[in-house]
Amino acid sequence: MNYRLNEGEIIIPDSAQDQSLNIFAMTTGQPPSAFGPGRPPEFSFVISRQPLGEGQNAHTYTDQQLKGLPQALRGFQLIERGAASLGGQVAATLEFTWQSDQGPMHQRQAIIACAPVDGGPAVALTLTGTTRDSLRDKYRDEFNRLIYSFKARV
Repeated sequence: MNYRLNEGEIIIPDSAQDQSLNIFAMTTGQPPSAFGPGRPPEFSFVISRQPLGEGQNAHTYTDQQLKGLPQALRGFQLIERGAASLGGQVAATLEFTWQSDQGPMHQRQAIIACAPVDGGPAVALTLTGTTRDSLRDKYRDEFNRLIYSFKARV
């Protein structure tokens, strides 16, 4: 389904369940009714946004965020930092692991600097895919499909 945000549009699989504003939970081959208390999704996709500071872009915002991750996430290990072009926008990318109470977790992020919308500030739009570390390969293509479907509003 095409999901419209203030900052753009993204294609979300029909199997995704919108648990909250811009949080999507997915389990391959399972209907949305398969989720519930005590049954966490295999993969979640979260879209968040933060105002950018004066002169910040996707890469300088990512530098700032990356400094706090080792303190915020137990056992944080950066796997890769890179860049991508998403919907004609330059994006910073991160891939890392960390320890949760449920075990090793794997996250990938794409951070896009989006132009101001309706007079608001420019924002860092962060697209985050999270799964248990043991399922990282299973959801690699799904994450790529999601982020590369991004289209900025103009």
